[in-house]
Amino acid sequence: MVDFSIIVPCYNEEKSISSVIESLLLFKSKSKNNFEIIVIDDGSIDKTKENIKKYQKDLILISHKYNRGYGASLKTGIKNSVGNKIIFFDGDGQHDIKYLQELINKSKNYDFIIGNRTNNLISTIFRQPGKLFIKFLLKILISTKIKDYNSGLRLIERKLILSILHIMPDGFSFSTSSTIAIIQKNIPYLYYDITIKKRIGRSTLKISDGFKTIIMILNLVCLFAPLRLFITMSLFCFVPSIYFILNSYIIYGEASLKGILLMIASLNFFLFGLLINQVSAIRRGEYLK
Repeated sequence: MVDFSIIVPCYNEEKSISSVIESLLLFKSKSKNNFEIIVIDDGSIDKTKENIKKYQKDLILISHKYNRGYGASLKTGIKNSVGNKIIFFDGDGQHDIKYLQELINKSKNYDFIIGNRTNNLISTIFRQPGKLFIKFLLKILISTKIKDYNSGLRLIERKLILSILHIMPDGFSFSTSSTIAIIQKNIPYLYYDITIKKRIGRSTLKISDGFKTIIMILNLVCLFAPLRLFITMSLFCFVPSIYFILNSYIIYGEASLKGILLMIASLNFFLFGLLINQVSAIRRGEYLK
């Protein structure tokens, strides 16, 4: 019986993947728990796959024929795993192996643990405004403080991640999506402080990934908390509609056309929110049990 499945997604990580695998294999040999290590080569065009093959007898190697995305790699690993708990461990050399045992120890009380990067300023300065904006957007729309929304080091109970896998994206936003989805389920979770090292090699992230993440967050809000969004929009129309209608009655003795239109818009947003809430519940599977 496998206790933990460690999933390592990688794409063009020829400079780091060997050291990452060696550290995981050493940890596995010293641990009292039963592990399986699954490495997903996401269509690398460098020597990543060749470097992984050197350790193939000690791990499970799954290769994508072409680059499908970070989320797709994690999905492949999850579907091929058998462990009760799943650990995500990036293949770029940023994560320190010393945190694995702490994650395992804390998993006795939590089914979802996120590695909170306390020195995340290691990211390039050009990415900081985007990260801060996404955090600001998450705080407004989700109303839950999320310390680190896309950390690549995390532990998740297998049944839990499988329950939301059908709504997870194939791209880089998988981490953010899974974080929001699980938090919205009111599952007890834990942020565990970690420090990361400078990644080995060049990052494959693009500026477009930030825009995709923002769109993804809005989609997730519609999926998990649509009433929060549509009721807010309804109130933004309702409050000024009352002002315009009352003001028009006082001055002209008749209702304001702007007020009436805003009132109709407010009602439409509210009713549409109720409809989307029902559709979202069905998509999440809440009415299919």
